[in-house]
Amino acid sequence: MLVLGLLCFGLAFGSTPEVEVLFGSKGPSISLPDGRRLGTTWHPDADPEFVAIFMATVPCKSFLFHTVSSGKNICFLLPNVGDRSHMLSKVGKGRQARSSCRPGTLFLRHDQMVVLTYGPTQDHQSYMPPILTVDTEDLPALEAFGEEVWTEQLRGESKTPFTLAFTVGKSTVVGGPLFKDELTGNQAVDDAVAAIRSQTTRHWLVPPEEVFVLLSKGHPEEGTAGQKFPPMTIFGGVLMTLTSYAHSGSLNAAASLFAEGPDGVAQADLKIIKRLVNKIGDANLPYLRALSLHTVCESFEQFFRALDQSETVLQVQKLMQAISLFGALMHGWVVYLFPYRLGVGLHVPEMFEPSSHPSSNVPLRS
Repeated sequence: MLVLGLLCFGLAFGSTPEVEVLFGSKGPSISLPDGRRLGTTWHPDADPEFVAIFMATVPCKSFLFHTVSSGKNICFLLPNVGDRSHMLSKVGKGRQARSSCRPGTLFLRHDQMVVLTYGPTQDHQSYMPPILTVDTEDLPALEAFGEEVWTEQLRGESKTPFTLAFTVGKSTVVGGPLFKDELTGNQAVDDAVAAIRSQTTRHWLVPPEEVFVLLSKGHPEEGTAGQKFPPMTIFGGVLMTLTSYAHSGSLNAAASLFAEGPDGVAQADLKIIKRLVNKIGDANLPYLRALSLHTVCESFEQFFRALDQSETVLQVQKLMQAISLFGALMHGWVVYLFPYRLGVGLHVPEMFEPSSHPSSNVPLRS
């Protein structure tokens, strides 16, 4: 699995500490699964505000869900409670193109998601703030590791998860992230947030068993003529609709509104937001239930039950924060575990002229 090891350990997530950045000075180390440590240096154009968001999660560890269509990138989640997206469709405001930076650059895409390049990459009109760069002498090790992860995700049979850890000094990371959410005074909401966070911690580095089974064996009762792909793609599609930072899932987008402070969500907005979110859930949850995805379904069910009993902006915000990261984590497991190897031999049907069909001979990654 391509997922970088980032597990916040012993931090009260939610606060952003002051971080003094001396450009050109050393950043946190990146620990690879084989024990090697890569040195880093703060990017010369890094904004201290974005550096502080990232460092609020260090030391941390995460699994890698590698992108297979945007070049040589490794994507992973940060165990943060923030919900702001930092990616823009144009250069400026501290954002840069991945293709304009050298390999080994770490970008902050979202409060809870980062991208690390290890070779040439495409931008797709998306620009993000750079945070740090891997030291030049360690780039060969990073590139070799990135290729290993890419090969395992795209070609591998076992789908062994890969992790990365960010540490400072002699610090170490053990287990999943610890979340300390502010209590809202609404028992139903607080219990649901705690339950969803517990599942997030439990599956930060290990996928739910039913998710692994679905993406390796398909589903015995769902699908088309016994084909594996339909239930897998339905699962991925539902999670993209609900909670995928890479595609601005509806719940991620709603969560981001609450992160805008006074310019975000007011008490008067809650009724329409709750109605909209419930309509999205009603249309998508039946698909998850049909695929016997108990862990995923139960967390979403807890969210929607508590949402119906929520009354204040803070209560809805805490629910949104919890489900937004949990759903993004589940989508990350889908991205990594999906059996790309089954699609390697796909070709353009004979009814199309290969030379004129836009998808003819397009590799999964250039």
